[in-house]
This record gives sequence, C-alpha cells and structure tokens, in this order.
Amino acid sequence: MNNKIYLLLSGLIMGFTAASAYSNEGANDLCSKLPGHWQGIYTIKNLDHCEAYNGCTHLIMADATYLSGNTFRLKLYPAVGQGGEFKIQCENGVITSPVNPGNSIKASCDSMNHCFVIYSDPLLTSEMAKL
Repeated sequence: MNNKIYLLLSGLIMGFTAASAYSNEGANDLCSKLPGHWQGIYTIKNLDHCEAYNGCTHLIMADATYLSGNTFRLKLYPAVGQGGEFKIQCENGVITSPVNPGNSIKASCDSMNHCFVIYSDPLLTSEMAKL
C-alpha cells in the first residue's frame, strides 16, 4: 500500500509544479517563483486507502530548490506515506515533468508572491500554498 500512496504523492508534486505554468505571471517570473517552501493538504479519494493510512486527509510539505540551468529539485514530505525527491525543468514558464492523466490543476500567484495550487486527479486532491 505504501507504494500506491508514494505514486499518488509523486503525481501530486508533479501536478503542482506543472500547474505553475498556468498562472498569469510572465514566463521568467513564473520559474523564479517555483523555489521555496510549499504546505497544504492532500485527500485520498478511495476509502479503502484511507483506512490503511488512518484517515483520508493529511498534511503535506514540499521544498523546491534551484539546482542549475533550468533544473529544480522538489523534496516531498507527506505527514503520512512515503516522501520523495524529484527533478523538474522550467524554461520560459513551461515546467516539464510527468503528470498523472485525468488531472485538474488550478494555480495562481498574487502580486505579493503568494502562490496557490489546487490539484485533483482520480485518486487524490490537494491544496497547497507557497510560504
């Protein structure tokens, strides 16, 4: 069961980073806003998985850091389940990473550099904010 949640959370992180490409910010500004600390919740939709993890909704944190060129590292820290580390690319406001099929992503950043994302796929939903 841990592997299933790990895959779900992997999709979540890829989804929230890919979502940044849909904000109304300029291309260069978008990539510059990716690094930082993100916090939020994720909710598992399958009740059978919820029982295995002592609930459906859990806290999640992620740290995005700039590596070099157009490469960024994401470290995932779910309160329940297995975390992970991923590399993504961001160039001209386009973030390339695998994203789970069937997802819905809404992202925005305001003028105060507060960024928010809502991610949903057939297996989970998540809301995160960049702190």
